[in-house]
Amino acid sequence: MDLERESAPEARSLLQLARTDRRAAEKALALLPPERQAALILDTSLPIRRQVIELLPSPEAVIPLLPEAELCYTLRTIGLSDVSWLLPLATDEQLVACIDLDAWRGLRLDMVRLDAWFAALAESDDETLARAAMAMDPEVLVLYLREHIDVFVKPGPQEDPDWSPPDQSQTLEGQFYFVARKSDDDMAPLLRLLHALFQTDYWLYFRAIQAVREEAESENQGVGAALADGAHGRSRLPELGRGDADLRLPAPRQARRAAGGGARPRPRGLRPAGLDFGPSRGASRRTRAVSRDPRAVGR
Repeated sequence: MDLERESAPEARSLLQLARTDRRAAEKALALLPPERQAALILDTSLPIRRQVIELLPSPEAVIPLLPEAELCYTLRTIGLSDVSWLLPLATDEQLVACIDLDAWRGLRLDMVRLDAWFAALAESDDETLARAAMAMDPEVLVLYLREHIDVFVKPGPQEDPDWSPPDQSQTLEGQFYFVARKSDDDMAPLLRLLHALFQTDYWLYFRAIQAVREEAESENQGVGAALADGAHGRSRLPELGRGDADLRLPAPRQARRAAGGGARPRPRGLRPAGLDFGPSRGASRRTRAVSRDPRAVGR
């Protein structure tokens, strides 16, 4: 949706009015249609966008109208530790695009940035956390889990009658037990993520937690790199005239879409071992090659 972008003076006037009469500023803003309110936000400098957003009478009607990259810049400027109130207002596509744009460095994931996004999502609500996890590429979800936990499967009584869960392990369903890989790791965001998935989408929970145990990390990194590389040069960020090098990478999700891959259907049954989180049927030959051999990246 094209938004009219000549409202900078109007934004300044509203902010000046809000300093003396916040109620009047809110009423003036309420008279504008959502598209005009969104344009007003975009014409406001990043450091003060939060002030305009806080004046919105119905932010849930405006935030979804913001371009994904602009929302990412806005959230980063506010600070991910302080955006839990905004994340539930974003669409699935906006959430995934923000994570993809901010967390990719070259052809690899920046786990520190990915951790920050999951921490912010965990501070919002379970629905938003689950929405983001279900919408993102499952390879990214698995890499996040693998960074923090090791997974153990409870054997059958005939296989190991004396088996007991590992020390300090936790489980949600009595089958998979997970242990923090680092003793000082903050597990709260991950535990909330697993709980949200377990309650909302058990199939994804089961497949992701099994993938942590079954798949090699290098394979997931290889697929993720191919997805990012597949859309190289098609990023929308240069169109915005921004200069932040950290946000120049395109979203892997858009790469898969550009490669012809669609959404993966939910499986009707469980596989006995392993997990098919590889490229979709319509993926490019490069993506398929990397999924088979991660060393193919960069050839």
